[in-house]
Amino acid sequence: MAKKSVKSTTLKEIEDAMFADGVAFLQAFQKRHTKEAIYAFLFELSSVGFSAAAAIATEESLTRHAEECVDDFDGDIPQAISELRWVGPEDGWYQSEDKQFRNANTSSKSQRRPSFTPSTTERLRRSRCP
Repeated sequence: MAKKSVKSTTLKEIEDAMFADGVAFLQAFQKRHTKEAIYAFLFELSSVGFSAAAAIATEESLTRHAEECVDDFDGDIPQAISELRWVGPEDGWYQSEDKQFRNANTSSKSQRRPSFTPSTTERLRRSRCP
């Protein structure tokens, strides 16, 4: 019996899927959090598997996180905000759900060793998201 041929996904197809999933995540977030000011959007790519996700940071989520950690900063909220702003997407950032990057993750699994370029992030930055 002949082996079924498996189509390999191109890097461009993976980047296109990541871009589309990223824009959809950002737009859905903006609809749910209309009063929050976004200061960062991050694509997260697994170095051990083939998975993509995203995280969004807002000034409001940063302030809430700083208020939770204020004791570690001797009660100084501005200092806490300053030091926590870029500490990492696990702390005070909104995380995407696995299903929100299903297309990107499905297409990247058919690539043996994907190597992403900055073009996907750059395309998202320049997109016309509201």
